[in-house]
Amino acid sequence: MLVNEIDIYNRQRGINFKKINARSFIIGCGGTGFWTALFLAMSGVKKLFLVDNDVIEETNLNRLPYKKEDLGRKKTEALRDYIKEVRPVCSVHIIDMKIETESECMVIPYQSVIFCCTDSLRSQQLLRKYANLSSCSYQRVGYDGLVLNVSNSMPLTFKNPDDLQGYTETPSWVIPAAMAAALGVYSQIYNKVVCMKEIGEVRWDDNYIDENSKSLIMKKVKDNPACAACSYIPDAYWTLRGMRGPTITR
Repeated sequence: MLVNEIDIYNRQRGINFKKINARSFIIGCGGTGFWTALFLAMSGVKKLFLVDNDVIEETNLNRLPYKKEDLGRKKTEALRDYIKEVRPVCSVHIIDMKIETESECMVIPYQSVIFCCTDSLRSQQLLRKYANLSSCSYQRVGYDGLVLNVSNSMPLTFKNPDDLQGYTETPSWVIPAAMAAALGVYSQIYNKVVCMKEIGEVRWDDNYIDENSKSLIMKKVKDNPACAACSYIPDAYWTLRGMRGPTITR
């Protein structure tokens, strides 16, 4: 039976989507990346770029609707096939790589939409900075256990990126992954949604930073233009707090 695309989207008429025809890059195709790509395709986005080089493991099956037969397949290939089953008209392109350096960000053209679904803090930082420099829209889609991390800004942390190993040891399940993806897609194609604490309410890890160091670290971020974290903090954050942000050459 042939399915009429117009009929599929009949109930979506009247919704004023924005940027729905922009090139959408999903960086990381695991827990949140899968649902982000699927929700974009089901919302009518016609062209998706899936960026990852990882394979499906058994631990992925607790939050992704794959079959046991998909174990060992590239996440990008399995996701492409899944999307083509439900939205054949969606053009899905695969980029078999991980983004871990500034030069690797160049695979994303100017004025694209970046959905950052990677669990690598280093990649998150690189992608946020690249978005600033390349006029790309940036959407962080992630979660840490049961805490959603959906924002247009880089989450502030003072941990060493090399010390953060993603979700390897963090409990995870399907609901936070799907919720984060849904909020991220909603934010980009319909109306802005931000689900994280403001920078003035940083969620500190007491095992890493003691109370007496917090104000000193915040001052360092504000006053030191060379501090890497500064380039990921929007000017609006400083303005809202009556503060003058650092001068950054972009």
